[in-house]
Amino acid sequence: MGWDAVGRRRLTGASAWLAISALACAVTPEEPAPAIAEMPHTVLLAPLSFNQRIPERLEPGVEMLTREILAQLEQQQIRVSAPAFQEFHDAWLLGGRDVDSLFDEKGEFVPARFDEVARNLVAAWRERGEDFDVLLMPYLGFRAGTVVGQSVQWDGVARRLPLEFEHGDVQHLDARRRFQAPCTSLRVLAFGRDGARLFERYGGLEVSARVRIESGRWRWEPRDDLFQNRGDLEEGARIALHPLLGD
Repeated sequence: MGWDAVGRRRLTGASAWLAISALACAVTPEEPAPAIAEMPHTVLLAPLSFNQRIPERLEPGVEMLTREILAQLEQQQIRVSAPAFQEFHDAWLLGGRDVDSLFDEKGEFVPARFDEVARNLVAAWRERGEDFDVLLMPYLGFRAGTVVGQSVQWDGVARRLPLEFEHGDVQHLDARRRFQAPCTSLRVLAFGRDGARLFERYGGLEVSARVRIESGRWRWEPRDDLFQNRGDLEEGARIALHPLLGD
C-alpha cells in the first residue's frame, strides 16, 4: 500500500472502529497541554481527514467540525487559511514524492515518515509566498472509551452512556464496568513554521453507539443522531485545540 493509498474510501461496520486512529503515537489530553512559545497569528488549516478513510456514518460531521474549528480559532483572532481539498491533497502528494510509504515492511505506521511529508508540505507552501505560523491537520475518527457506571470516559471528556432498556433493568451492566464503548474524537496535529511537529491532541466528541437491553441481554446499536449536540462538538474541539486557545 502506498503512503496515500487510503484516499477517501469509506469504511462501514466494526472494521471502522479504530481505523482512523492509526496515524501516530498520541499525546492524550489527560497529559499537560504542550506549551506554545508564541501564539500563532495565522494558521493553515488542512481539510478535515483529507488523506484518511472516513467511515460513512461520520461523514456528516466533517463540515460541522470544520465550522467549529474555524469558529474557535477566529475567536482567538487567529487568521485562518483553509485551502480546498484538492489543492491541499495535491500538495500532500507532492510532499510525499520521495517517501515510498508511511508504513514499514511489517505494515506498521512510521510517524517519522508522516512528519517528513508534513515538513515538505510546509516548506513547499511557504515557497509559494504564503506565510503562516502553524499548520493544523484535523482528523475525525472512532476511539474507544471506558464505561464507568453509566458514563463513558475518553480523550478528556465524560458522556452519559446511551441506554435503551425494558423494565428499567440495567443492574447487570454494573458487573461490566470499565468495558469499552465505541466513541468519536477529533484529533489535531500541529506543525510549526519550520515543519516540526508542535503537538498532537485528541478531544472526545460523542459515544457513537447505544446499549440496547432486552430480555436480560444487551448489545451495541449504532446511533443515528450523531453530531446534533453542538455543546459536545464544541467541548471536544476545545480540548483538541487547547494549546492554541490561550486558556
